[in-house]
Amino acid sequence: MVVSLLIDDLLKQPETWPDGQLRIRVRLPVREIRLISGFARPMDYGDSDDWRRLGVALLSLRWEQGGATIDVPIESSAFIDGFDHLELDATDGVPFRWTNGDAALPPSLFPPWRGETLLYLNVKTWVGSSAQTPLRWEARTLHAFESLGDNCELALAQRHFGVELPLSLLRWSGTNYEKLVRGLECRFEGLGDLDTTEVTWDSTDYRLQTPYFQMHTTVIEQRDAAGVAEILRHGCVTLRLLRRKLLRDIADARRIFVFRSADPAVAHPEMRRLHAALRAIGPASLLCVTQQGPDQPSGVVERLADGLYAGYLEKFVIPDGPFDVWATLCSRVLNLHRATRSQGYQE
Repeated sequence: MVVSLLIDDLLKQPETWPDGQLRIRVRLPVREIRLISGFARPMDYGDSDDWRRLGVALLSLRWEQGGATIDVPIESSAFIDGFDHLELDATDGVPFRWTNGDAALPPSLFPPWRGETLLYLNVKTWVGSSAQTPLRWEARTLHAFESLGDNCELALAQRHFGVELPLSLLRWSGTNYEKLVRGLECRFEGLGDLDTTEVTWDSTDYRLQTPYFQMHTTVIEQRDAAGVAEILRHGCVTLRLLRRKLLRDIADARRIFVFRSADPAVAHPEMRRLHAALRAIGPASLLCVTQQGPDQPSGVVERLADGLYAGYLEKFVIPDGPFDVWATLCSRVLNLHRATRSQGYQE
């Protein structure tokens, strides 16, 4: 099985050591390190009902420089982007976390060193992680889209069809039109500041409450003062990182952004304002999805401007689907978008 590290957009291959560890030389500081591998779902390899996309299991992480070492605790709540819940090995009780095949090592746990540093990773694999399961057309289609909210319905549709994109700022977040537009127009100024971020929780997970949105996180921490402080510290670092990533993604315009809203007040003028807020940052395209009115059949797509589309669904399907309507709608948008791009259309 091939495991690679994507270090600030440069793909590198680690050395394999006899004890099963991977070692790679990293010149610090770096912005991002991603652990890339094959992946598959257990449900595709037998009687399991486990739908998760599993890559490799990370057991340990250690930095070394000039005789100094830093062992990163796998139990840390900072493992968010591309990592699953903490688990314990059934044989020896060693803690580990599965990746989804594309996971980011927590920047908040990078050492404060400069210059050449050794990074050691201890990983294990399973039978399905040596090769990727072929993606269906729905997955190939939905891979071209990234959510802006107002909730995580698009992300659930992507997950249903086996699409696990790198964590983004609004993929698992809840917001509304006004908060989103305000955030884009000020480029989410102050996001991740301790004095404007609050931690809340319900029976299943934590939430990071910000002035622009509420982000769900399923990390495991004690629901006490120490647990909240841990979530808040790492959460603020993650928010700042994801803010920079979103602004970079908008500027790169590699995916079509999607805003879904059940608010009947979100009509064509509001869609144009949201699109303008995106275009002030970069040349990104936008799909706004609302519930169909009396004059709009479900699944219809309208092109409102260059890179701006309106789509209509009969009803929203969160949390359990069926998600086929999302795949069909996004396929129509993608075909229209590619057609207009190939014609070199300009307003």
